Amino acid sequence: MNAEKQVELRDKVLKPFVDNLLKNLDCDGCTRFIGLILHNKGIEFDIYQCDIREIKDPRNAFPLHYFIKTKENVIFDFKTKKWIGVEFQDTEYCNCVKVNLRDFLFVHNDIQLFGILLKYGMTNDEGRIIANG
Repeated sequence: MNAEKQVELRDKVLKPFVDNLLKNLDCDGCTRFIGLILHNKGIEFDIYQCDIREIKDPRNAFPLHYFIKTKENVIFDFKTKKWIGVEFQDTEYCNCVKVNLRDFLFVHNDIQLFGILLKYGMTNDEGRIIANG
């Protein structure tokens, strides 16, 4: 999937879903959820842990944050507004460290994420993600 299609997936499919149905998840849970969908769609990406700060006011910062960056440099980050009140486009990522995907995405307590996927028709009973977009 090219960068343009990834941006469309992010802005038109996933952002409204996250804003409406996953608004209570923090950045780590949201990143895991989005990562599972991207993984299922065959989109290559990395997960980063970092500090974030607002570009216009660097004093407005948060010390621990997670986001996704695809190989095409498309950023999937829906939770900066929760922490510092601005969207990721107005945020600077600092002290970024790449996170091990296997350890981050596939842990033993995925039952909550599976329940969300199943409840909203984004997976079948066998656990296969079928999200549209």
